[in-house]
Amino acid sequence: MSGRYLRVFSCAAAILFSAPALASEALTIIVPNGAGGALDKFARTAAQFLPGRHVTIENATGKDEAHGYLEFKRRSADTTTAIAWFEPAGAAFEHTTGMSLDDLTIINVQEIESPIIIARRDLGWSSLQDAIAAIRNEPYRYIFGSGRHGGGGLLASSLFAKLELPVRISMESSGGAARKKLLAGEIDLVAGSARSAKKLGEKAVPLAIFSPRRVRAWAQTPTLREALGAEGDNAVFGGVYRYFAVDSAFASSHPDAFKDLVEAFRQMTEDDPSFQRHADQQGIGRHWFGPVESQSLVARARAHYKQILIQMEDAATN
Repeated sequence: MSGRYLRVFSCAAAILFSAPALASEALTIIVPNGAGGALDKFARTAAQFLPGRHVTIENATGKDEAHGYLEFKRRSADTTTAIAWFEPAGAAFEHTTGMSLDDLTIINVQEIESPIIIARRDLGWSSLQDAIAAIRNEPYRYIFGSGRHGGGGLLASSLFAKLELPVRISMESSGGAARKKLLAGEIDLVAGSARSAKKLGEKAVPLAIFSPRRVRAWAQTPTLREALGAEGDNAVFGGVYRYFAVDSAFASSHPDAFKDLVEAFRQMTEDDPSFQRHADQQGIGRHWFGPVESQSLVARARAHYKQILIQMEDAATN
């Protein structure tokens, strides 16, 4: 529902703070996509445990995630508002609209997740090489579904371009929408979070993970380089970075309030065993990098994704 907001008590994946806040003050966080997605669940989990804050989430859905970001900026001057944000969405919008990372001061990158390429099990593929052979044998028969700005979709699209695979790409409103179409048999492949991939169960088969090494939770799933074999030099790596941040103007104008907010997130992440157990049970990240290292991590991730976008544009015009 474009322009409407669903309100529940929870927290964020990236927090863009806008006004001074006391430790017990209410905090509103805008999540720039619908309820139930990976970013939304990440936000709601944090909200349950953030100490000293009464947190409300608003799911601001529109044409794309930029709607939520712009909604935050629209009201940031006079309200205590936050936004859930992530890469590569930030890279995509900076590339097309000029939105800058300089607008944000990051509290913490709490989750870095390597996407997985997944296919419908009824296609009979047991490996990425099986999928590649089938796609090349029947050009443009098979459909890859992707959320518009998800890391998995961007990395997979870049991979298909490098391999010159004749696959059709269907851009969906979200990764969840793409997975629903895969289960309905309307599309053949998706790439998304490991947490979401598990929900596809026996109807889907994981083919490869966008990581330089295998992941413990998916120990039987090969890395992209392993899966590509002789074409391994075409492997692309990356992850979805979910993080908390504040508006840079707030951080510079209200350093004590920003310090208090950072400490609240640190306490939740490092000192709260209830949060740690819950996050582990839900498969949600709980890294603590802090503001300085997190800012550097996101800057590098954003530069990496922007380079992928440029390469894809160049490939499309050549």
